[in-house]
Amino acid sequence: IAISEDDNLIIPDSETIIIPGMKVLVLAKREIANKVRKML
Repeated sequence: IAISEDDNLIIPDSETIIIPGMKVLVLAKREIANKVRKML
């Protein structure tokens, strides 16, 4: 999983341990972050 600097605001480096199912969580958080950014 490529984790951009923007994603670090949501997912701290210390917690970026990839486990099965984590990819979906990361993508969901990224999607939410993008929606929040558009609202600001």
